[in-house]
Amino acid sequence: MLKASFITGLIGGIFGIITGICGGCAGICGSAIDSSLKNQSGTSGMDAGLNIGVILIILSVVGIVGAALVQKKKIVGSILQALYPVIGFISIMAMGTAKTGQTEFSGGTGLISFALPALLFAVATILGFLGKPEEN
Repeated sequence: MLKASFITGLIGGIFGIITGICGGCAGICGSAIDSSLKNQSGTSGMDAGLNIGVILIILSVVGIVGAALVQKKKIVGSILQALYPVIGFISIMAMGTAKTGQTEFSGGTGLISFALPALLFAVATILGFLGKPEEN
């Protein structure tokens, strides 16, 4: 099961990097349409979109490192893989709402691109915790 955790985590990490880039670009493009886009904390929607993209890319790299570690240190690797769905969801919901006069870039937009890698990392985490180290 640890090999399956590694493969699933690696695929989730690759998809996470791709969707982090696309999600960040979507947030930037969405806020460029209306330059007066402001969220509640006072930063522009462009900043929020870029921050979400960067956070998801960093979490994807951490998840790939966890996938590589899961065969040697299964607890540490599984915890690193679990960071993507947990911290990613929190960051999208915290930064993902930027309101304009008639449109809204919401956390739902970020959650759509976040769903597949988060699901893959969640499965990889479960497989990592349940897997037994192979005896040589």
